[in-house]
Amino acid sequence: MIAVFIPIISIILINTLGIATHGPHGKRLRTAGMRGGALLGRGSFWNVNNGCMGVIYSVLTGATLQIIIKLVIGGLRPHFLTVCDPQIDGVQGMGYGGLYFDTSVCRDHTDPKRRDEIANAMQSFPSGHSIAAWAGLLYLSLYFNAHLKIFSNYHPSYWKLLLFITPMLAATLIVGSLSLDMSHNWYDTVVGSVMGVVMAILSYRMCFAAVWDFRFNHIPLARDPRIPGFGYSIEELEDWSGGCATRRGGWGVARRYTTFNHRWGAPGDCAFQSAGVSSGLGGVDSMDGQRRH
Repeated sequence: MIAVFIPIISIILINTLGIATHGPHGKRLRTAGMRGGALLGRGSFWNVNNGCMGVIYSVLTGATLQIIIKLVIGGLRPHFLTVCDPQIDGVQGMGYGGLYFDTSVCRDHTDPKRRDEIANAMQSFPSGHSIAAWAGLLYLSLYFNAHLKIFSNYHPSYWKLLLFITPMLAATLIVGSLSLDMSHNWYDTVVGSVMGVVMAILSYRMCFAAVWDFRFNHIPLARDPRIPGFGYSIEELEDWSGGCATRRGGWGVARRYTTFNHRWGAPGDCAFQSAGVSSGLGGVDSMDGQRRH
């Protein structure tokens, strides 16, 4: 539950305390439109909605996959023999050399509670806790990065880096504890962690316009089919420039990226072309528009 509630609470707090849309002179715009609207105190309702739904998508999808794989593959947990406590004296095994036994050799195997414990000890692969931990907490790290612009166009404060890695540290500690208490084999936790990482990245990209592209990764995508899809244009980037929880590097305030012919992006990408510059192999100076080689 930590992997669900901590990200959701953090997303609500960062929107309530930090995100808002500002005008050119820092005046707060209390708009209720689809873009950057301050519908939840200082934050955006759609930012909270997409952020929380992304957490649910990530953890729920990972949980579903791990249940299916556990039922199909399973495997013995490291503490299986302790749970089973086999009583094989006088019991004839099956298969080659009589070396194979079923759960009937486990102590009190007819007791319903013991039967559930034995069944659980035979469902080791993959680690569900590892999937949930990385699916929820890595998603939170991605959200922090996008809305605090940690890996962006300026040198951030050190505490932002610490905040970014804290959820991943928590996930690592959770995964490590599963090996220490003999609940899972090392490969159970490794595969579970990889699955959780994949779920977090896919779910974040499903709800926001980008994962690592700092220009767009804070922008929530609309589900309403009546709303056109996000066009990744310079105009839309300007509309959403205030939807961040930081005021560093020019973020958090409305601004014009095309002022003084300033070009955002590399030649050939969407933001660069939308600024009215044709693509090419050479670079372009951000002030005078002259091609550089």
